[in-house]
Amino acid sequence: MRLARIMAFLLTLLTVGVSVYYYRAAPALLLSILPALVGVLGSLFFWRTAPAKKKARRRAALASVCVVPCMFASAVVSLFVSPISIWPVYLCLTVLAAILAFYALNRVKKKQSHPWADYYQEVA
Repeated sequence: MRLARIMAFLLTLLTVGVSVYYYRAAPALLLSILPALVGVLGSLFFWRTAPAKKKARRRAALASVCVVPCMFASAVVSLFVSPISIWPVYLCLTVLAAILAFYALNRVKKKQSHPWADYYQEVA
């Protein structure tokens, strides 16, 4: 989950950087930028510490899944409302968020299917 956590932080940093850049260019883009920022900063709450337990890993992975529609909403809103064409940028961020969600979900599934997973939980 370490790589997924690093990817989540990098996605947050990238999204905030791009959003601030476009907001400075045109403050009217706030409506287009807001869903992506809410989704990414909301998922950052679950990734702030390394998820060690099964439920924490699952919650972090589901938070990563919830970022994808938020990013896509920003792309769609910017396609119809934005005076500047920024929808390809948010569509690329949507793809990166989908890759992160896919990796996090596969990682959770792999950790749960490990034959010794329950044993380690009982010993600790």
